[in-house]
Amino acid sequence: MPIENQPLEASSPLPEPTRPLSRKRRAQGPEVEPPGPQRLRMDSTISIDSAISSAASTSIPMSIEPQRNDLRQLPQPQQSATPSTSLEPTPSQRIDTIAQQSLPLPSPLPASNMPVVPPSTNVLSLHTATHTPPPSPQISAATTTWPTPVSVSSSASSSVPPPVPPAVTAAKNAILEALRSESDLAPLITTHGRQNFAHAVRLIFKEGLGTNLKHCLRDELRNLTRDTRAYFQGNYPHSILNNEGIATILNYLRSRQTRTGGPLMTMPCRSLHNYDCINAIEHAITQEESSPQTFIVTNRPPSPASLDIDASNTHRTPLLLLPMGNKRFRLLITDSVPGKYNEGLREDLNNLKIRLEQSGHTLEILFFAEQRQADYTNCPIFSLHDVVRFNTNRVRLQSLIEQVNPDTPVVLPLGFLIPTQLLATVNRYIETHRENVPFTENAITRFRNRFERALEGAPMLKLNRFIDRNMDRYEGIIWEHLLTTAAPTSQEATDITIPDLNNLANDRAAQYLNVMANDKAVTFLAQLPTERAATILANPNISRDVRVTILDVLMNNPSTIETAKTIFAHPNFTLVASRDILGRISLEKAIILADAALALFSKRLLFCNMAPNRAASILTALGTTKTIDILRTLIAYSADRAAPIIKVLSQSSVLEL
Repeated sequence: MPIENQPLEASSPLPEPTRPLSRKRRAQGPEVEPPGPQRLRMDSTISIDSAISSAASTSIPMSIEPQRNDLRQLPQPQQSATPSTSLEPTPSQRIDTIAQQSLPLPSPLPASNMPVVPPSTNVLSLHTATHTPPPSPQISAATTTWPTPVSVSSSASSSVPPPVPPAVTAAKNAILEALRSESDLAPLITTHGRQNFAHAVRLIFKEGLGTNLKHCLRDELRNLTRDTRAYFQGNYPHSILNNEGIATILNYLRSRQTRTGGPLMTMPCRSLHNYDCINAIEHAITQEESSPQTFIVTNRPPSPASLDIDASNTHRTPLLLLPMGNKRFRLLITDSVPGKYNEGLREDLNNLKIRLEQSGHTLEILFFAEQRQADYTNCPIFSLHDVVRFNTNRVRLQSLIEQVNPDTPVVLPLGFLIPTQLLATVNRYIETHRENVPFTENAITRFRNRFERALEGAPMLKLNRFIDRNMDRYEGIIWEHLLTTAAPTSQEATDITIPDLNNLANDRAAQYLNVMANDKAVTFLAQLPTERAATILANPNISRDVRVTILDVLMNNPSTIETAKTIFAHPNFTLVASRDILGRISLEKAIILADAALALFSKRLLFCNMAPNRAASILTALGTTKTIDILRTLIAYSADRAAPIIKVLSQSSVLEL
């Protein structure tokens, strides 16, 4: 999404975004790109504010995207350190220089509190050596819920990360080697196992990969997973997380722990479109819910004449709803680009305030006024960061919000500024609110140290890379989720044993039934308890044809007819699945299954919405007594739905009775 403040360069122009190359094109050698449009350079004699003003008056194509610097390549053997004679400034010197160009800093911090990087130290190697990301937990192929490993979030870190399993390390090395040699990745799933392969992919994104190789990896992963448009919108580097992607990350964050061992997410959070979010807020207030709630809302553009959701608008905004007592609520908005892309949201909130006043409720809206985002795509990452901060700073925020006037911008703790991409914003915020309670000298010192660490890996740029690295980490989490929930290959279905299949979650077992041989699927279902067999066979992940085929095979074998009848009559075998089976299986078998199911009173409703001729044929075969009982049940439930069946039966002797 375009925004006003373009990220400025410290000394040299940023490289233009690199397009992914096909295998054939990569084999021909590097592609020579034409020179990109002229970009704004930083001048050592002007301030950042004046440079931003100059940028605003300069015609810059809005399609230009700040390129993620391709500083981290594939892992290579560690080289011996060679003293450097370069006079290139260190990250600390670079940050100090930029800060002096923007706004005067507060009182100088003691040298002992500031990290010092010798000029001869290679900053990239220092970053790799001192900030090795902790490995991620394995996600079971049998479930889509996340385990509860050690936290790696910005608010909760572990001092001793668990070691990476050797099988995952081997899978990671194999993936990297396949990318170097331009080989297919699909065989590696069978070789190393889907779970280890998915974990390795997540680890690669977390540790960093060169831009071109990252493009190649994405292309391979898209071929191995289902459609990703529900998770990502657009193509890198202009991709943005969609609601499914945000929901996946929220599900992951709920499994994390804080440094004290408690849950990281203590408040519910939902990712909703504009109007769904307004309805959820209105429901929470009118029901006078006593617990805080958080939301990530997809904004709509201002359109007074239309209430349709504009799916093309993808800007996300985090919200915190706090009950204050006596039917009074406060809503905190911490938009990363305040006031520019949430006009539609503000219109709807103002209308909501008027409606709530009529019912005696009060909604006061507070906002955080600092613009922290300077790119086009990372508003969902800012929103996720703020939601985590809402949870980890819950008590402190409650106290701050209680003391703020609704029309006054909220002064939030410094942790909310960690992902800020423009250093000038950080310096201005600290200087403006220096006397406020949240900003003690120790807090400022810790914040500056942490902010400098967020800049490591890109020491020549003024832009903070914290959000970019979080996006890479979250992308790896989403790819792991997609890989572990993707349909198994035919080879995986052939190799899996019945005990292993029995250990899978119902959703995953249903996916295996879609691709395995019928005799193996029947053997598997026959060995399961009736309750689980009915749940798996009615699972929406199973295709309709596979479900019909399996039940047909069970009905053809005299030794498994009772198994089929028991599964069909079980309450876990849903009405939707039952109705579909009776409409697609042979009439003779449909009569047998229906007769077995009607012992359960709720199963009588399976004739609702069934084709009238088919329902009438089955009912006629069941006999007069059963037909009359079923018709009475259908009429009591819905006379309109029973009428078509009665009309077909009007020529039979059943209705005469």
